[in-house]
Order: sequence, then C-alpha cells, then structure tokens
Amino acid sequence: MVRAPSNFVVLELEEAGAKVQYDAFTGVYNFKRDSLSGLKEADGDVENGVQQALTAIRLAQRANAAEFAPQEFDEAQRALDSIVAISNGTATGSKRTDAMARDAVRLAVEAENIARARALAGIPGSRF
Repeated sequence: MVRAPSNFVVLELEEAGAKVQYDAFTGVYNFKRDSLSGLKEADGDVENGVQQALTAIRLAQRANAAEFAPQEFDEAQRALDSIVAISNGTATGSKRTDAMARDAVRLAVEAENIARARALAGIPGSRF
C-alpha cells in the first residue's frame, strides 16, 4: 500500500565494533528519532491498528483528499470514526477492531491515491 519504501533503516551488527556505511538516504531527515537506542523493548505484540488508521487518514488529508476525493475520504473518515467509537480511542487488539482498522487504512490510502491522481490531472472531486 506504500508508494515508496520508508527511509527508516534498522541495522543489526553481526560483530561488535563493525563499521557500516549507508549512503542511500537523501532529503529532509527527522532528527527527533534517529535511533532506537535506549528505548524500551516491547514486552509482547504491539497492537497499533487504530494508530495506523489515524496515520492513513492524516496522509489522505495531507493529499487534499477532502477536496479531490470527497466521497472516498468521507468513507474512510466514517470507518475511522466507527473504530474510535468501539475502541474509545485505544488499540484493543480485538479481531473486529483490527479488521476495521485495516479497512480504514485501505479506504484512506484509496482516497489519497485518487486525490493525488485528480490533483495531478487538475480534476476537482465531485459530490453526488
């Protein structure tokens, strides 16, 4: 569902003190999280479906989906609203919530892609 791989790279050294050179990144770098060093490990599975759905909606908003793909964006927003109503804003890890979150992500990505295509073509969205 992504157009390009993430710039975030995780490297694991096979021997202590080994040197690694990585020159593939270009562009603006978010310095606030340049390393996972010092962060606590998760104790088990991390349930983040609701967070993924929220992020997908934000990315669709950033692509002006409300303007260029209003029907699709509204559908994605309604899906997210349903999840939040059920989970009370937290990732519950239930199969139902996880399935709803995946669907919301799918709908938001679809709205984002349609909005980007219409924006490039100069075609405004329409409401029927």
